[in-house]
Amino acid sequence: AKAEGQPLWDEGFDHAAFQRLNVTVLEGSILVPYVATCSATAKLLHYNGAMKPWLLDSSIEQKPVCTAPESLPLSFWTQPITVDTTSKQRRFIPCAEIWSKFVSPSALLVTDSHLVAAAKERKADEQTHANALKLEQQQRRQREEEEARKQEERKRQQEEARRRAKEAKVAKEKEAAKERKTKNKILAGGFSPGQEVKAASAIVVRGRMMVEKGTPGIVMGAALTNPAERVHVLFKNEKRISINVVPQEIKIMDDAS
Repeated sequence: AKAEGQPLWDEGFDHAAFQRLNVTVLEGSILVPYVATCSATAKLLHYNGAMKPWLLDSSIEQKPVCTAPESLPLSFWTQPITVDTTSKQRRFIPCAEIWSKFVSPSALLVTDSHLVAAAKERKADEQTHANALKLEQQQRRQREEEEARKQEERKRQQEEARRRAKEAKVAKEKEAAKERKTKNKILAGGFSPGQEVKAASAIVVRGRMMVEKGTPGIVMGAALTNPAERVHVLFKNEKRISINVVPQEIKIMDDAS
């Protein structure tokens, strides 16, 4: 199947085209089930794979497909599939339909007793291979579904971890504010821990806008550096900026000026 897969990629097939044929691509170029392109001009087809056309039933979801023979009109077939590639349009049909169109039941009759026994043994072997292929397809789907569930669970765990980390950060900030409030009753500019304030003007640090004018915040306590002249404020913007400011950069929330 690997030899068949690469030419189709080179011709302009993409994943959407293979999905339209109900074909799974493994390792880049291995096609499951098989895609036969030789049937476009072939005069004789030999079904030498495990999935014999006379063993197919409705429970087998993925069936081998063949290029529709160019010598016959598309209307001749009951299940044609048209696939557009970057280079041209391709027409496919289930390989089993070619067999059913041209092989009569009488051609399958075997009368000699030893041939009958051999035919039964061969059919049993082919049925075993077909069942194994069907089981492999089911197991592959189960593995894909299990991997999808694992990815969803990993995503859920990551989101839960981020949520907990955010909650822990907020709790830590509240605890730090509580500690500063206990240690520092009166701060620079006459502010108090826990007091609601707003930015009196835009606050810019090293040429970068950190807080816009009017952004609300809460006084967390004295600044760790230069506490006599600066106040530590947590602004309630999208980024929840925590910054040290001088008293002139903030004013109490109910101050209308």
